[in-house]
Formats: sequence, C-alpha cells, structure tokens
Amino acid sequence: MVSAYDVIVVGAGITGSSAAHWLKKKGAGKVLLLEKGAGPACSNTGKSAAIVRSFYTIPVMARIAKEAVDLFHRLSDELGNDGGFKNTGFTQLIPPDWVETATKIVAMHQSLGIDTTLIDPEDFARENEWLNPDGVGVVVYEADSGYADPIQTTKAFVDAFSAAGGEVLFNLPCRRLIRQGDRITGVETENGTLSAGAVINAAGPWARYLAEFAGLDMPM
Repeated sequence: MVSAYDVIVVGAGITGSSAAHWLKKKGAGKVLLLEKGAGPACSNTGKSAAIVRSFYTIPVMARIAKEAVDLFHRLSDELGNDGGFKNTGFTQLIPPDWVETATKIVAMHQSLGIDTTLIDPEDFARENEWLNPDGVGVVVYEADSGYADPIQTTKAFVDAFSAAGGEVLFNLPCRRLIRQGDRITGVETENGTLSAGAVINAAGPWARYLAEFAGLDMPM
C-alpha cells in the first residue's frame, strides 16, 4: 500500500490529535492521523491527570500554557465539546525557601496576563479547613485553571479533525520513519508504506525509537 499525504501525524494522543486538527483547520491539505491503538488517547494521554494550568517557570512555557488555558474556556466553540473541563482554579503550595522565587514567577505571569495571585497560608487555611499551613511559605492561586478529561479532550480534537476531512487510521502501528537524505518522506506501517510531504512524530514514549530508526537524535 503506497499512498501520498501532505502530512502524516504519528500518534493520536493529545499532541498528535491537536496537531492534526490545527493542520487541517489551517489548510494543510491531505492529512493523516495514524494510531497504533484502537482509539485516541489510548496510551500516556489517557492516563494523564489532565491538569490545566499556567504555572511554569519559563516565560515561553507560561505563554503557551496560557494559550491552552484560554482555549479550554472556549473549547466547545472550537471543537463542539468542552473536553470535560472544570474551572476549579489551580493551587500551588510553596515552601518557605522558595517564596522569593515564586514571587518573581507570579510577577512574570501577571505581566503575561495570567490571573494569578499570592495568598498568605493562614488566610488560605481559614477558607480551606483541609489545609494545615505549617511549613507552607505562600500559596499561588490561578483563577482560570482547573482540570479536564484527557480522553474526552483528545477525542474532541480527533472528531473535529475527521469532520473537517482529515483521515484517521487506528490499529495501525508505525514501524519506522522513512528517510531520504535530510528529509522524512513517509512512514512504514504493518500494512505497507505511506508517503508524505512532512511527518510529525507525536508517538509519545515511542517517538524517540522511531526517530532513532531514521538516524535522528531525539533527547528525552
């Protein structure tokens, strides 16, 4: 079996499924989402706690996370499914020796437009009786964050991708990436070869091994 695609995405976890959706939405042409399991989010993604938050120490990661949090608030409009998102807020308990660092991180987050605040542990404990504030230096709270259903969210991306004309093949493992010179030109599956103008390796724990088969270095 030899078939030509503009893009092949390997792995229907949250990374591969969302990538496939956005590629199709932005007009990437003929896009295939390839998954070794029986459905979306059948590996690491499906086991995720699916915390939706922006608390990262690196500005670029915080900006990306904010975009994701904002997306979850309008996921129904984007995908027709809210992904099980619950806007509970996100709480991070900070030890005393990390308060100065946390204060700088919160200031950075606020400069990026992230709704986050520092709360005195005693004040927080009065409102949340489950917390023993001993040993807590400060509490970081993000109002817009929460959690989602990892399988429901991933399936929503796959369904939107399919509805837009994207092709999905489940139960078809990718055995290796096909390399010609400095380009990846397709994949080899159990049913044959699939060619593509570009390949996105979103195979989760197996991504490194696929890359190594093509002579590529993919750090853990």
